[in-house]
Amino acid sequence: MKCAHCQRPLPVQDNRVEAWRGRSGQLYCSELCLENAEQAAFRFTKRCDFCGGSLGLIVHRYYRMYFCCEAHMGAYRRRLTEETRAKIWRTPRSNRGITAANFGDNHLRSS
Repeated sequence: MKCAHCQRPLPVQDNRVEAWRGRSGQLYCSELCLENAEQAAFRFTKRCDFCGGSLGLIVHRYYRMYFCCEAHMGAYRRRLTEETRAKIWRTPRSNRGITAANFGDNHLRSS
C-alpha cells in the first residue's frame, strides 16, 4: 500500500500497516503528508468570494469569506452597507478575525 500524497510505501510494523486516515478515507504515511494533502484539496476546491478565481498559497480571510488577494478583500469590504458592517462588528471576535483598526469603522468601536 502507498501513501495517497507522496506515493511512498506505508510503514509496516509487526505485520500491521501504520498510517493516518484522511477525511476522504485515504491513507497517508505521516501526519505531515495528511496535512499537506488536505491543504492542497482545500486550495483546489475553495474559490475567491469576490472574483470566483482559485485560491493560491496565500489566502486572505475576512469574516467567513476567502479572497485570492488583498485587493479583492478590500473591494468587498468597501462595498458593504453600513448595516452589514454593524452586524459584522457585533459578531464575536473569534468568528470575524478583524479589529477596529483594520475594519476602518472607528465610529463603531465599542467602549
